[in-house]
Amino acid sequence: MDFAIGTCLSLQQLRYGTGSDYFDIAFTIICAGIVLGLIIALLVILKKNPDLENPNFQEKYGSITDGLKTSGIHAGDTRKIIVWFLIRRLLTGLIVVLLAHQTIWMQLAANLILTIVDTCLTYTLNVYKNKVSFYMAMFNDATVLFLSYFPFLFTDFIPDLETRYFAGWIYIAIAALMVVVNLVVVIRSSILEMVEEARRKAVEMYNYRLLNERKLIEIKL
Repeated sequence: MDFAIGTCLSLQQLRYGTGSDYFDIAFTIICAGIVLGLIIALLVILKKNPDLENPNFQEKYGSITDGLKTSGIHAGDTRKIIVWFLIRRLLTGLIVVLLAHQTIWMQLAANLILTIVDTCLTYTLNVYKNKVSFYMAMFNDATVLFLSYFPFLFTDFIPDLETRYFAGWIYIAIAALMVVVNLVVVIRSSILEMVEEARRKAVEMYNYRLLNERKLIEIKL
């Protein structure tokens, strides 16, 4: 998203005259090409690979669908979410840059609408393989949607500076809560994976030792 915003800002502030300006123009065009190229490349990859569970696709592009449903009717929804992931960030960049000099309400309202659409898509499509990932996605989207209202409170909509200051602390507290919850879930998932891996290795070692013991018994017999 930062990359998209930076590219849009550069496109809006093109200057001509010096060698440095022409270098900035060339670099901006390259960055814009990368942003659009990523979306086009993703669309081409998904179009050429209708079966997301295909071993060849998973071997080359498995990271794209990591943690998402890829079978049956869910494959189409997964495609939509993957494409929307990139398009949303591009739209955010356009909103931040193109509406920067418009009435502040237009920019804030457009961002709020974009967040609502994102939350609705996450809830409706539900493309995550496990419930924890889905609940976390919904928690994050709902929190971001709630926080998207706060920028309105930092404008002249609230004339009292003390109220804005208090709203700012609430904003910080909610954002910090979201970060802490995500960290707890990540740490929990990592610990569970480590425990599962240790258990798997223990079972393999036990089976290997048991197999060797059986071979020794067969040799003695």
